[in-house]
Amino acid sequence: MRRLAVRLGVGLALFVATAEGAVRVGRPTPRAPVVDLAAREVAWLGGVPVWDAPGLPRASSGCAEGGAAEVVVVGDSIPSIGAEAAQTLGPRLGDRLSDALGRPVCVRVAARPGLPPQAQYALAEAVAPDAPVVVLALWRAGARWTVVGDRWWFDTTTVAVDGAGLPRSPMPLPSGLHRSLLGVSAAWRYTTLALAQEDPPGVDRAVAPHRAFLDRVRGRGAQVVVAEMPSMAVPFDAQPVSDGWVGVLRAQTEAAGGAWVEVGRVLAAQGLGVEDVRIDTCCHLNTAGHDAVAAVLVDPVRRALDAP
Repeated sequence: MRRLAVRLGVGLALFVATAEGAVRVGRPTPRAPVVDLAAREVAWLGGVPVWDAPGLPRASSGCAEGGAAEVVVVGDSIPSIGAEAAQTLGPRLGDRLSDALGRPVCVRVAARPGLPPQAQYALAEAVAPDAPVVVLALWRAGARWTVVGDRWWFDTTTVAVDGAGLPRSPMPLPSGLHRSLLGVSAAWRYTTLALAQEDPPGVDRAVAPHRAFLDRVRGRGAQVVVAEMPSMAVPFDAQPVSDGWVGVLRAQTEAAGGAWVEVGRVLAAQGLGVEDVRIDTCCHLNTAGHDAVAAVLVDPVRRALDAP
């Protein structure tokens, strides 16, 4: 029996080591996004991890040294990749506003690839806390997340979580042990997410972080322009009209006096198709796309700047 126990123990250890090595080497895509914060330059802003944010602002237009922003563009990867930095959405919007108004308009950008809403908003409040106009490039980003060991960020928007907010363990383990395994084992992280029960967010949970941020913006007297960014997978005129929780946020934004722009439908009305402005079939823009979206936003942002 002792020999059998030893053999079983060795076999189990070899199996675990093999699984761990396979996941670390193969790096299979997890079912929900996981970010290794140790591999990023992270700023903790109000208890929220904001990665790739050293020195905070990355792109701006028309801003004098130390000058206050008049407009801040908030988002994730959509405003921040796909073109040279000076040709992305924020700087192009600043250039177009400056031309339209005949004076420099300071536009700062609070956007990084992969940031969830709470991190986008923490970055915006650090980059331009007093900007009188906030432009939100809205994508259907995750609304629930957790950090394990100050290193591993998990998007738990669509998976079931336990009482500690962790993705639910595939085995009946104590929460402390489960948390420890999530922190040290790539195989355990992958298995947990692969086997996690689905828990799609309801409207209230999905809309809550956006509503909280926009309420704070309006509470300090700033104007809001929401740019509903389209998918690049289907033609613009075939996309749903502000459906689901986005429709709820739209109704709340417009009821509070904010502007809402369905970017895809405006581009379609101008004769542009997804092939003209995209670099992939997700949501990202090429150089012409950044400029086209900036052109769409000039008039609503001008009106917001002129608002009392």
